[in-house]
Amino acid sequence: MGVVQAEYNGTDLHIIGWYQPSNHGGTGHDIKWIQENDADLGSCSVLVLNEIYGRNFVLTSGKDGDAYLLDADAALGHYGGHVDRVKVFDGNAASAPAYWQTTDGDHVVFLAGTTLAALKIARPPKSAKIKPSAPGHWITGFYKGQFHSKVRFATTWAGSPVVAANPPHDDDALVWVAEPLFDTPGPTNSGVLYALRALTGEIVFDSRVRVADSVGPLPHFPSLTAAGKFVFVGTNYGYACYEHRWVTKKTELVKVKRTA
Repeated sequence: MGVVQAEYNGTDLHIIGWYQPSNHGGTGHDIKWIQENDADLGSCSVLVLNEIYGRNFVLTSGKDGDAYLLDADAALGHYGGHVDRVKVFDGNAASAPAYWQTTDGDHVVFLAGTTLAALKIARPPKSAKIKPSAPGHWITGFYKGQFHSKVRFATTWAGSPVVAANPPHDDDALVWVAEPLFDTPGPTNSGVLYALRALTGEIVFDSRVRVADSVGPLPHFPSLTAAGKFVFVGTNYGYACYEHRWVTKKTELVKVKRTA
């Protein structure tokens, strides 16, 4: 269990880097504890980030609730050699992360876990107070130093978030995420679709507010696709389609189609 870096030479794939957690950083759980406690590092897919300060990073998370920032130019750091490791959730992350770069140049990653979190990736500020043994973090909360948005999930089965344009305000994207609502595993008769302002983490759409907007039954980890002003949600019986419209400076999201 870990993260593996491979290189293709035109004929074969070769392993050129790997990473496994030690007891340094975040929750302090090492790979042995993670394996023995079903806290899979692989519950969250690996995201390759845009170049940041000339460095090539990847980010992942896992059921231990930590986010891991790894250096692809340093063979991922091997055992315990992460660039940064920070506890984000009091529970697991089990989704593909979504990346967004603001018009100010901030690098932000959204992760779904017990909440929807926004992680800012930036070089730690230089400070005389920061000792080599306790460096500042590359991973910090995007929302005024806090990781978490206004969303609080009722289950641990929220799907992967997607970032979509928010015309005419392209500097302020929308983050969409869906969650099934049920008490026990299996089919459900209800679910919820959220849209949040990426800049603030505020909820601007909740499909439970109006009956006409209901998303219907959703599977574990429901998948979303954003295309232009439309968002498609995979349901237990097909898909639901929502259209995003702007009305007098506030967001109105209208469900326009559902197909079984």
